Formats: sequence, C-alpha cells, structure tokens
Amino acid sequence: MNPALELPPARDLAQLTGAQLEQILNRIFEHSAAIAPHLTGQAFSDWSQVIASAATVIAGMSPSEQLELLRGHARIGEDPRRLKALSEASFQEQRTQEADGIRATMLILGQRYEEHFGFPFVEFVAGRPLADIVPVIRQRMQHSPDFERATGLAAIVAIAGDRATRWSTADPTPTPTQSALTAKDET
Repeated sequence: MNPALELPPARDLAQLTGAQLEQILNRIFEHSAAIAPHLTGQAFSDWSQVIASAATVIAGMSPSEQLELLRGHARIGEDPRRLKALSEASFQEQRTQEADGIRATMLILGQRYEEHFGFPFVEFVAGRPLADIVPVIRQRMQHSPDFERATGLAAIVAIAGDRATRWSTADPTPTPTQSALTAKDET
C-alpha cells in the first residue's frame, strides 16, 4: 500500500487539529473542507463511525456545499497523468489497462453529464472496468438533478468507506452497506 494513503487509527482523530483532520479526510473524500470542521474533536472507535458521521454531515449540508463536495471529486476516465496530480487515491483505483477508446468515451460521457447536471459523474467503481461504467452513466443521464446529486453523494460515502476499510492501519472497518444518503428509485 502507498504510505501516503494509510489512515491512522480512528481513535487518534480526536487529538488532531481541524487542518490535520482535513488532510486525513482528504485521502478518502478527496475534498473534505466542509466535513472536517463538524468532526474535529469527536471521538471515534473505528473508521465505520467516522464514515457514518461524515454521511450525516453531508446529508445536512446545504445544496451548494453538496455541489462543492461533488465538484471536488476526481472524474472517472480522466487522463492518468492529470488524475495522479489531482488524486493519488483515484489514480490508484482507476489505474487499469483500459483501451484509450473506452477512456475517451468515458471522458466524453462525463463531460456531457457534467454539462447537464453541473457536477461530475461520481460512481463507486470498485474495480469494475470502465467499459462496465459506460451503460451506468448513460442510464443515470435520464435522472433528475436532485436524484443524481443524492446518488453522487451516496457514491462519495461508499467510496470513502471502501478506502477507509482498505487503508486503515489499525481499525478493521466494515464497508458501509447503507448510508444516510441512499438515493431512492425515481418512479
């Protein structure tokens, strides 16, 4: 594992300053400026508690704060060199041998999605090839902006939970199966 991505034990977070906590949360959320102040000084026994508390904070954010969080997330299919500069975590997760055509298709679809909704497409990829994500983004383009905002935020929480599970140095953290942000199907 990349030492820059390792997370300290959750029980140690209460002693950190807001800036220190933000640096650590940025490893799993990529953009945690609006989350860290709400968690600073709180005691946690494991990373699942951190993720659950962050999900509650995100659910209570104003729509503009939620959009800022979504806009801070790395784009799926981004050029690997640019992605590495933006987010080591996303670079590691998206590092694949995908054909350039699939990556280009994802970039085009991602740009269309972002133009349509005003924020980037966020999906918990979990090791799936980009080719498997193409139909997902096409289908999600049919949703309402509010539904997509909730879906993107739920994905951010799921991604953070998965990263915490993989990168925690001490607390084994179960991957969250449900969050405060779970989007309901539109009918």
